[in-house]
Amino acid sequence: GEGAGVVILKSLEKALEDRNEIWAVISGTAVNHGGRNGRGFTYPNSEAQQSLLKSAYKNANILPSEVHYIEAHGTATPIGDEIELTGINQAISEGRAEGDICKIGSVKTNIGHLEYAAGIAAFIKACLMLKNKELVPSLNYHIFNKNAVQKKLCIRVQTVLERWPDDKNLIAGVSSFGIGGSNAHIVLESIENFISDLPRDNNQERTINELYVFPISSNDSVALRENAKKYLQFIQQNDDMNLYDICFSASVHRNHLKHRAAILCQNKQELVLKLNKFANNQSDSCVLSSSIINTQSRDLVFVFSDCRRKWLDEKTLLLFNKLQFLEVLNEVDAVYQSIYGKSMLLIRNEKDFEIIETDPLLTNIYYFIYQIALYRIWKEKGVNPTRLVGYRQGEIVAEYLAGRLTLDSAIRLIEYYTKAQSEISCKIFNIMATIDELNEILINYNEKVFITAVNSPNIQEVTVRNEYVEEFIKDLDSKQFYYKELMDRPQETKNLHSIKDKNALKIRVEKSNSKVYCTTVNQRGEFVDIFMQNWEERRIQTTHFSKRIYELVKDGCYNFVEIGSDALLSFYISDIFQSIPSRTEREVVISSNRRETSLDNSVIRAIAELYAVGYPIDWTSIYKDGKYIKMPS
Repeated sequence: GEGAGVVILKSLEKALEDRNEIWAVISGTAVNHGGRNGRGFTYPNSEAQQSLLKSAYKNANILPSEVHYIEAHGTATPIGDEIELTGINQAISEGRAEGDICKIGSVKTNIGHLEYAAGIAAFIKACLMLKNKELVPSLNYHIFNKNAVQKKLCIRVQTVLERWPDDKNLIAGVSSFGIGGSNAHIVLESIENFISDLPRDNNQERTINELYVFPISSNDSVALRENAKKYLQFIQQNDDMNLYDICFSASVHRNHLKHRAAILCQNKQELVLKLNKFANNQSDSCVLSSSIINTQSRDLVFVFSDCRRKWLDEKTLLLFNKLQFLEVLNEVDAVYQSIYGKSMLLIRNEKDFEIIETDPLLTNIYYFIYQIALYRIWKEKGVNPTRLVGYRQGEIVAEYLAGRLTLDSAIRLIEYYTKAQSEISCKIFNIMATIDELNEILINYNEKVFITAVNSPNIQEVTVRNEYVEEFIKDLDSKQFYYKELMDRPQETKNLHSIKDKNALKIRVEKSNSKVYCTTVNQRGEFVDIFMQNWEERRIQTTHFSKRIYELVKDGCYNFVEIGSDALLSFYISDIFQSIPSRTEREVVISSNRRETSLDNSVIRAIAELYAVGYPIDWTSIYKDGKYIKMPS
């Protein structure tokens, strides 16, 4: 017969770092040749084989007397067996205690001689014996070959299945010989012999109410639920397993197929409950699944929102104690001090909301910091955008994160933007109406009321000068349009008369992993790059968010994450998708800040949503240091 065998070899250090399932460790190897022995081409050499074993165990820094099992080549020929047994016995008997027997066997009694795969078959068998701590029998053995005198040997053929003795070292050797006189021997040890080098188990204290995501996948929807049943039974039968390790093993150590489900849970009891629901086709808000996945776009769009007044509250301010927020705050503060001669940190440490909220520049710069920190948190979880979209001030953040603006220039742009906001007193409304429906009203106001943002097919932002607000609201009511006042703040003009030298803005165009898209349009309705906008032109510039999102969807983008303090842009994007007929892809529209939960759990739930529709998740960024558990196939 012939055969093939496959093993994965990796350095022990790397395998431990990656938390792989380790079957055995190769401690030492040796190869040699029998040379001319005067007996013929096919005759092995006992002295060469003895020397081979001694060299291999020396390389492994192990005494040959410590080995408890040797997987022999096993020629099953009178001459070959005698020579091999003699070589093994002479190599391992030195220093071995009387009565300490080394067990031997050969996988050839099970599957025959596999020609070129004979050695790898023997290797795999020995690895399995160490992994399972069991000694398996060689079949059809009764007595040694008559040429080998059994009573003189400290080796015995293993004839029954039994546990590896607790008092014996988990060390095995594997021999394989070539027909022309080549010899090879490998020394194997159990990973338990290196246990002191293993990273500690993941028993670290977890945050209360922290969400875990448990992924399941299959090639069809029926098998998906069958897999859930297998997982359910497995977890119920292994009560001692750690939830983190379960999720680590089901995510990092699995291929992820077309049909998917992601289960959100806080503990094993919840996981069991939700697995049971999913397996029995019951709905649950924490079980996200997709029955059919076409070729999902790998494009992921981060959308950066505008800063709205009073975005900062006590819950949000606490986020600035997180490492990612502190890092960004310190980076920005260093540049802020160089420009303005004072620190932002003193204000944050005082937790004085009024100081921040009554200073428009501070409000906008803190929002800039907030968005950068959110961006980094998503990246740390392995969620990497391919495209960045900016909405008003969000354009500055996107350009900075893409590497096209220095931090100094970004802060100065925020200052110019802030001054532009302070020019005209007005009120701003979001109105649920189409452009055509609104124009029927706006035609009567002679540009005293105007559309400043086309957000979606059915939602427009309208700016109204204060003296016309009451009359305009009456017109809206008469048309039965739903509207909501966004906030009372100065109108955005782009009259940045304080800019002395526009060229002072430092633009750093570098290679970026993300394409950047603005949403500001000129009077002809063309998108205007932030660097091409006329900062001294006294006019209103319109944001055409809807047009930009339509273009991205047409280009194959279906996954959007809003980077900001609310879910306003997410609402617009969802409305845009609703207006697209005959969609074949399932979109995901996510807000970073879900008011009902923590930021960390918002990100984890978003990862579950992205996974369910087929987006490739980098699980090693989410579960970094779990202990591998062999899960059901």
